[in-house]
Order: sequence, then C-alpha cells, then structure tokens
Amino acid sequence: MRKTTKKKLVVGLMGTLFVLLSLGLIAAKSWRDMTPDEMVDYIEGRVADRLDLNEAQMEKLGALTDEIVATHEALHKDRESDHELVASELGSDEIDQALLLDLYKTRRDAFDERLPKILAKFADFHNALNGGQKQQIIEHMVESHDHRH
Repeated sequence: MRKTTKKKLVVGLMGTLFVLLSLGLIAAKSWRDMTPDEMVDYIEGRVADRLDLNEAQMEKLGALTDEIVATHEALHKDRESDHELVASELGSDEIDQALLLDLYKTRRDAFDERLPKILAKFADFHNALNGGQKQQIIEHMVESHDHRH
C-alpha cells in the first residue's frame, strides 16, 4: 500500500472515529459539567441508541472507547510539565526550537505507537456493524462535514 493511500486511510478512519464518538458530545447541553467517565458513558449511550447496537456490538464499542481513553490518559500524563515547559520557553528571550521539536516528536511517537491498537479496536467494532448501521455513520459524517464547511 502506498504511503499516501495509507495516510488517507488512517485520516479517514480517525475522522470516522471522531464523528462516531462525537455524535452525542455535540448535542450535549451540559457536557462541560460532566466528568470524563460520564462523557464516555454519555457518548457510548448516544452511539448505541442511534445505531441500535446489540450486546456484542456494545462490547466492541466499549473496547474501542476504553482504548481511546487509555491512549488519552497515556498521552496526557505529562501534560502539566509539558505546559510549564512551553510556557517557560514562551517567556524566554529566545525559543529553543530543538527542545519544542523534541517535545512534539515525543508526543507524536507516543500517539503513533498507540494508533495501531485504536485502529484494531475500531476495525473490530466496524466489522460488527451491519450495512444499515455503517450507512448511518456515513450519512452523519457527510452531514456533519457539510454543516461545518
């Protein structure tokens, strides 16, 4: 598979994943008041309701959201120290570009390391959906894209 094709596939899958997980979040009126666990539960519930998921599909959705949450936690564990580092660089007379680039590369590499796990869980969930459910996701994705652009 060519590199650009692979990149498009990953971007497309991540876009679909984002749309899928944000179905409920966009419509939530008080999402800012929710804890992260409540947000995940809310989104899973909205996805389950909209797609009319069965128990097996719910398990696969749960595995996917668990992997996404674990990735989020892993990528944000050093968030405070990273913010302090960036803030100190912004306050300095001269920004250390190499330091900031290393910070970016570290985060990117950590995400790239976890992405195959997310994609595997996403593919597993996607494979469990029927044609009508997949079509609903596509329609929502197109509708959301058209609404924003």
